[in-house]
Amino acid sequence: MGNQQSQQDRHEVKEIDGQALHGAVLQGSSTFLVYDADLINSRLTKYATRSVVGHFACKHCRPLDPWVWKSEDICTELWYAPVSGRYRTQLHAQKCKKCDAFAEPQVDLDDYVRKLAGVFQSWKDERPPGYLGQENDIWTDPHDSERCHGCLKGVCPKGDKDAKDSRDTKDAKA
Repeated sequence: MGNQQSQQDRHEVKEIDGQALHGAVLQGSSTFLVYDADLINSRLTKYATRSVVGHFACKHCRPLDPWVWKSEDICTELWYAPVSGRYRTQLHAQKCKKCDAFAEPQVDLDDYVRKLAGVFQSWKDERPPGYLGQENDIWTDPHDSERCHGCLKGVCPKGDKDAKDSRDTKDAKA
């Protein structure tokens, strides 16, 4: 069974590039932005994470009628190069409670665009420094950090703060 599980893990999509959502970002942003799927961390790149509203649909345990659950905590990473106006996003999958396979997220486009716009505005000093763009207006179950790929990777804004603090300390020493 362990070998079957590791084979399943190799084929599951856990991180989804946000390029398909770029059109919605362009329509909802007052800033000209270029999507760059190859943008990486550097000293010229800004980085943030946000929780975005949406849902997950598991096609593994019920291929014809996927198991669907809402979430206000879809972990979304954002990289931005202010000089060139290039950005990249990456969304993280979540494990299904029924079969433990990773399910891809489907974000609420309005919330996604609003969160990204808030981050871009704060980086350009167009928003108050304390604004995080994190408020969500739907109710869902508490965040399940054991099933969230962003939490497992250590990047989710809703993840265990103590674990994040210890990772940050390790990163600073490296």
